[in-house]
Amino acid sequence: DDDDDTSRYEDDDEESETESDDDNSSNNRPTVRPSILNPVSRAKYDAWADCNDLSRRQARMAYVRLASRQDNGAGRQCLVLLEQFEMARKAKKANAKDKAEAGAEAEDAKKAS
Repeated sequence: DDDDDTSRYEDDDEESETESDDDNSSNNRPTVRPSILNPVSRAKYDAWADCNDLSRRQARMAYVRLASRQDNGAGRQCLVLLEQFEMARKAKKANAKDKAEAGAEAEDAKKAS
């Protein structure tokens, strides 16, 4: 389906990223839109422009999700890897939440004593 997948990767911004390649400052898109006489370059420019508000990480995730929809070996492999990544990310978030709750309970116990 071609619905807007932005909601699927909005929460990727919540994770703290220390990767230097997660900014949008070094994109390679030209500043001037190519001529209509150069349809390939123009299409590439327009594709970049459509993704301009995404971080590099979000763009990568959108690409992986698109690739995972392909009905071939690479698409199926991509889907398996994407599912593994999302399960690991959910487990990491759950673990962080459990640690935060345990820390809050320990703090409450200190206050009570």
